[in-house]
Amino acid sequence: MNPSDQQFDRSSISRIIIDWVNGKSINFIATKYFGSESDDRKRVEKCSKVMYSYMANAATWGLAAIQKMPNSGVDWERLSDTEKKKMSNLPALLHYGVNTDEAVLMRKNSIPRSIAKRIGELYSSSHQGEIFNKSSSEVNDWINSLPVDTWNTFKSSNSQLTGREYQRIWKKLSGNS
Repeated sequence: MNPSDQQFDRSSISRIIIDWVNGKSINFIATKYFGSESDDRKRVEKCSKVMYSYMANAATWGLAAIQKMPNSGVDWERLSDTEKKKMSNLPALLHYGVNTDEAVLMRKNSIPRSIAKRIGELYSSSHQGEIFNKSSSEVNDWINSLPVDTWNTFKSSNSQLTGREYQRIWKKLSGNS
């Protein structure tokens, strides 16, 4: 499927969303859905435009709005506080392009998307799964305390970045540099 300039249908958008929240890179998504575009830069540009116009705005806003509707199918009164927080995180999964609550927490704290899930898992396990009642400053302090050796464990085997480079990116994005 190469829908480069035509209007996207719901099925195309949903497939892009699935790839996005499952951690596929923008490059991968651009090639898959905009492969007819021969210029790599233009392909990524078109992909980014579609992703941010449909997903960042319409889809996340729409999902959040639907959740709050009385007939949404969610019985908010019967949910535990943790379940309510998990449900409230659904639009954030889409916005940040991750598929776990732990990764959302890391993305909210400026961790690059490509390592957010792995660092989120470490954070969760080091806090006995209690991720919803932590302040941003507590999470930030924990991230800031991580040694470079730990950062090296977060990167994927095909990453061109080192753990130290990921750490520097985080410091820059979070204002900790």
